[in-house]
Amino acid sequence: HCVIGGNHDALAVHPPKPGDRAASTVAAYGAQWTHEQLSPQERAFLAARPLVAEIGGVLLAHASADTPERWPYLDNETAAAQCLDAATRRPGICHVFCGHVHQQTLYQRGTWRGLVCFTPQPGVALPVPPPQQWVATIGSVGQPRDGDPRAMYALLDTDVWLLRFERVPYDHGAAAAAIRATGAMPDYFAQRLPLGRWSVPAPARASRIRQAPRRVGARHGPQPPHAIRRDDTRPGVSAGHAPPALNGGLRWPDEHFPRSAWPAPFFHPH
Repeated sequence: HCVIGGNHDALAVHPPKPGDRAASTVAAYGAQWTHEQLSPQERAFLAARPLVAEIGGVLLAHASADTPERWPYLDNETAAAQCLDAATRRPGICHVFCGHVHQQTLYQRGTWRGLVCFTPQPGVALPVPPPQQWVATIGSVGQPRDGDPRAMYALLDTDVWLLRFERVPYDHGAAAAAIRATGAMPDYFAQRLPLGRWSVPAPARASRIRQAPRRVGARHGPQPPHAIRRDDTRPGVSAGHAPPALNGGLRWPDEHFPRSAWPAPFFHPH
């Protein structure tokens, strides 16, 4: 197995000091408390974790294979393409798995090198064969942000190259009680768990959304054969306006809303 490092691990090892840029982020609220709970050996373990790791032709990263130390969010096709470009510079890499955005999404590189994005349905096995190129965000175990409080994970069978995203319930009530018992964190850290999203606006996240609204761009290339809804309810978009490969196959979200505001799921199996 392999354990990679994430932004909250880094903050727990080195909590931001007053005046630091990171001190104003949402993640900083619990960083000092977490730091104090860890032993020196545990901090050393976290500090030694790589930001990216390659296992059996698959690249793993917490945020992105592209500038992983800057913790970019893979919440649009452009960011996913940058991640995939950086990953595929390594020989033999066709698959990248990331977390960080707390949502489950799969991107496939299409015929014209643009990326097709869709939201998978839990429990549906999706073929992701090489040499086609894929980027998956596998979600969050403890704090989803798509309106569903169940924990998320994914399984990849490299013998047949099938990828299955899953959701499982967990005791978020006990987790919320444990957060409140610390007395060190805002109550909305607990409030958001049963909602499966932010319970109140998060300043750092809202700032990122305002600066970089989601752009739905690459609409070319073949669609995965499963987990697709055959309706398109976006105003002004019809089969005649979409490229032939996507006619009747893809429902486009409004490009000016963050992913956390989209209905879920967009897609269901045939």
